[in-house]
Amino acid sequence: MTTPLITIPASEDITDAMHRMVKMQIRRLPVVENSKLIGIVTDMDLIAVSVEMGSIFSDLIKMHRENILSIESPQRIHRGICEECGDNVDNLLLVNGKLICESCQET
Repeated sequence: MTTPLITIPASEDITDAMHRMVKMQIRRLPVVENSKLIGIVTDMDLIAVSVEMGSIFSDLIKMHRENILSIESPQRIHRGICEECGDNVDNLLLVNGKLICESCQET
């Protein structure tokens, strides 16, 4: 344990908790409410949440992509990630089933 004890309130955002743990180089962070311990967040808890969120994001991207690819006539898509260079751009074009930016179209 560190002294003084580093804690977070129950209302703390998970991202803030992660940053605090990294900054303070601690693996466990007590969660308090009204000066009483109500739980402990560990580094492994945060890793598990991160992995699950990555899986959810992957599913959402897949759903979004399938929805875009099912559109027959519009070829121009507003805002997204280019599948060639990985940049987040305002204008994407659907070319051969891939969403690409104007820069990647020219190459």
